[in-house]
Amino acid sequence: MKESWEKRIAALTEAVFRHELTEVRAEVTRIVARGRIPRAVAADLANCCRRADLPELSLTVLARYVRPNGKVPARPTDDELGEYAGALSQLGAHREAEKLLSGKSSKRSSTLHFVQGLIYQKLWDFDRSIAAFEVCLTHPNTNPRRGTTVVKVQLAASLIRARRDPERAAALLEEVLQVVSPTNLAYLHQMVLVFKAENELVRGNNAACIAEVAAVQRAYQDDRNPRHIAMGEALAALAALAQDPARSELAVRRVHMAQDRLRELRCWEESRAVALHEARIRKNRDLLLRLYFGSPFPELRRALLQELGGEENIPVHFDWYLSTRPLKPGEARYSVDVVSGAHSQGEGRLKTGQLLQRLLEAMGSDPFRRFRIGDLFDLVFPGEYYNPHTAPDRIHQAVMRLRRWFEDQNCPLAVAHEDGFYWLRSEIPITLRVTQVRELAAADAALLTNAELEEFMRQIDERFLGREFGPVDVADQLGLSRRSANRRIQEAVEAGLLERLGGGRSTRYRLGLGGKARVAANPLAA
Repeated sequence: MKESWEKRIAALTEAVFRHELTEVRAEVTRIVARGRIPRAVAADLANCCRRADLPELSLTVLARYVRPNGKVPARPTDDELGEYAGALSQLGAHREAEKLLSGKSSKRSSTLHFVQGLIYQKLWDFDRSIAAFEVCLTHPNTNPRRGTTVVKVQLAASLIRARRDPERAAALLEEVLQVVSPTNLAYLHQMVLVFKAENELVRGNNAACIAEVAAVQRAYQDDRNPRHIAMGEALAALAALAQDPARSELAVRRVHMAQDRLRELRCWEESRAVALHEARIRKNRDLLLRLYFGSPFPELRRALLQELGGEENIPVHFDWYLSTRPLKPGEARYSVDVVSGAHSQGEGRLKTGQLLQRLLEAMGSDPFRRFRIGDLFDLVFPGEYYNPHTAPDRIHQAVMRLRRWFEDQNCPLAVAHEDGFYWLRSEIPITLRVTQVRELAAADAALLTNAELEEFMRQIDERFLGREFGPVDVADQLGLSRRSANRRIQEAVEAGLLERLGGGRSTRYRLGLGGKARVAANPLAA
């Protein structure tokens, strides 16, 4: 029986490498529906699900080992942990995935390091993604043939996007080209050629960039991957723009057409990367500001802040234009603040920290993409575990309430939904006002000092007198927003001061042994 399962998983893995994803999706869906999957193959099956773009199935396969119900302690293997985190990140729950693997290192599993690299890559944290891929590249359990090949491609991609060591990136890609071709791992071969084109653009070799894109088009006239072709067209247009500024209008139009195509294909980060290349080539401050205010990634914002000349040169607010049509002559433009919900033709506002306010702020945080359920859950319910069975309904119910609020306030904003993606939309010209992202992010990410943590624990002991409590209780009793309450609770849990009970929506907390000792030792508690 074990041999039969191993053969099935091996066949699926081979099909994934050949990019035969339609067949893989059908087969893994049948396997998961039947159930009774041996634990020995669970991580490998979850890997096939994730790479076939079915991360929900990956979570279903591994949840019992990584996030068990009840009081059963979680004892996942490194491979199970890595695959579960990879599926979370693919769903958009990057921060939960990052936290799940935070500080983890494995002598047994190269998967854990590879997934860490992918997560940091999606967060635009290329320093850490490069470090993770470097570990994976020399890890004794990385498959010496295909595993190493894929790691080299991703390491080169991170080096290119970080604009660091383009010579090494070129060397890595050339090594991969020795083992892939149009007849052997064609999908990976197309990807490598496109990355070579982007690397040449970063190096300033515009003619070479255009030549690499032409090589992709020649090699794959009848079997082109739409994603790679759209990115290639954008890179060729960017190179033409850098090469001949006199023809900039035509080149910019070509760049934007390719960006539109990338967004149609849901390649949000490729579209963002193209916008970043364009802003740098054109030295366009407005585009850099759009990226700064429209990208919820601290490392990317830090790099953009340097290019913009520091915080003193950043405006307090930035206005995004959102509409399916241009303004008509004499027509007023409607304005909505995505933090408070305040709008130009009404008096309604959303209370800071409430569910609808958090959801609107999340959906207005990144106009470059549409949001999967995992994206929104990660932003709206910080500190909570993503449960594949309950999280979708919680987000759906919150979206329905926000839609009703828009209608009650006569606000022209709407929450659109298609194929599992959500985004803000308006049929009339409207401006979304975004507040300084850096301040919100810094306030959310700042760690409590020891004194602040002690004061927080004193208040917990005083208000709850040993009783169990939840984040809402803490927010109400201490006058905090739900987000701040969650952050303080999570820091106290990580410090061993609070004990978590249960999971999901019913999660409760109480003083842990460390918390009782801390309160007893704090003279303010008397």
